[in-house]
Amino acid sequence: MKNPKCILLILFAAWSFMPINGFAKTTTIAFLVYDKMNVLDYAGPREVLSQVGFGLEHDQSNDRVFTYTVGFPHASIKAIEGTTIVADYALGAEMPVPDIIVLPGARDEDVPLDPKILTWLKNHAAEKKQLMSVCTGAYFLAEAGLLNGRKATTHHLSFERFGALYPLIRLQKNVRYVDEGQILTTA
Repeated sequence: MKNPKCILLILFAAWSFMPINGFAKTTTIAFLVYDKMNVLDYAGPREVLSQVGFGLEHDQSNDRVFTYTVGFPHASIKAIEGTTIVADYALGAEMPVPDIIVLPGARDEDVPLDPKILTWLKNHAAEKKQLMSVCTGAYFLAEAGLLNGRKATTHHLSFERFGALYPLIRLQKNVRYVDEGQILTTA
């Protein structure tokens, strides 16, 4: 996510994921964090999504959105820029059930397409949870088979490789995001 316009897109996406009846319940958002991920692809969306609904009715609390991190392969990870992030939960540990899962990107070769992550995503997709990828985070969804037959996008430098690896996905180029209902992919 290298373009500030993406922040507005993420805010739009956040509102589209909110319950139709307003903020009747807290929306729980999990962010996958992993070694060599792009910290901006994680931090930008988390900052924006954690603020959705904040300060409505002039209060200073936000009980409408709860965000947390899920670390893989362990709870402490090092992003590509050198930032160390200690996740709230390790993948596989007991954790709150997310309404939305956000998948940050990394360099193509650094996205860990581990079966544990893919199974976690498939299980949540089967429960009709919202899934959102940022840039090359789309590789997780593609490898899990969750984008087959759907429109999707990813980082523009990954179009060629992504398209070759996943021919069943209807790759959309020159768009900022693709909203396929349960799944949102961003460039």
